[in-house]
Amino acid sequence: MNILGRMDDIWVCSLEGFRGLSQVLRESIIRISDAVVSQYNKGDKMSLMYDYLTSYEFKNHIKDIADAFIDMQNDLESEKGNGGIVEKEKKAEPEGHFEPESYVWFS
Repeated sequence: MNILGRMDDIWVCSLEGFRGLSQVLRESIIRISDAVVSQYNKGDKMSLMYDYLTSYEFKNHIKDIADAFIDMQNDLESEKGNGGIVEKEKKAEPEGHFEPESYVWFS
């Protein structure tokens, strides 16, 4: 063994290889810890999500959103048919003609 190696499933190294081996082992421990943390309570989270998605609360929330959207579409269609949008556009137009050249622009 020159700098580092394994003997009977134990890492053994010389003083020159100590620094490199310790960094590699530290990174391995951090990655294993991250994997364990990401799996923590995974089953509980999935069951909570399933319970919410199959609940009446979620169903009613989605239904309210869909109803509001349908109502807005119906209002828009009725305004188009009655010419309400044209009247609102005429009210929104300025009285005079807008000429950008007549204004002084500051920078």
